[in-house]
Amino acid sequence: MSLTPGGVRELHWHQQAEWSYMLLGHARITAVDQNGRNFIADIGPGDLWYFPPGIPHSIQGLEDGCKKYNN
Repeated sequence: MSLTPGGVRELHWHQQAEWSYMLLGHARITAVDQNGRNFIADIGPGDLWYFPPGIPHSIQGLEDGCKKYNN
C-alpha cells in the first residue's frame, strides 16, 4: 500500500489481526482500543506494527509519503 504526503487511509477495522512493515517513507498510525483510548505513533522504514482484530485504526502519509507491506 502506498500513500502520498498527507494521504489518509481512513479509520477502519478488520475481523482478522493486521501486521504491517514500513518499506519506505514515514507515516502516522492511529488506533482506538476497546476502552476508547487513542494510540498515535510516527513510523518509518523498518518499523513493524500490529493491530488486533476489531481495533479501529488509520494511517496517514507524512512529508515524504510511504509504502508499507501488509500481511
